Amino acid sequence: MNYLIRSKDAPADYWSNRLGWTAIGLADQFTEAEKNTLNLPMDGEWVPAADSPDYGLTAEQLRDKYGGYWEEHPKYPITDWHHEVADDNTRLGYWEWAAQRIEEDEG
Repeated sequence: MNYLIRSKDAPADYWSNRLGWTAIGLADQFTEAEKNTLNLPMDGEWVPAADSPDYGLTAEQLRDKYGGYWEEHPKYPITDWHHEVADDNTRLGYWEWAAQRIEEDEG
């Protein structure tokens, strides 16, 4: 099991060794061994990591991570989004829809 470090003062913030406090999708994950040996940053607490490394990323962060506007997330094909739009199940843009699906599936 992997762990994240969450801020006690701002529960939406998670720790990145490179960025400091940030969004969950940009946070570093730590092993059990690291959890048992590392010191927490001030106001930090250990929490189990979600299964998806994309959980918590915004639509813009997902788009940037996967190559830009014309690309797609490997788990959520654009063709699936097309069907959702055609069936009038969503009016979201592709990356907003992908972010919502990740939150629903992984949250």
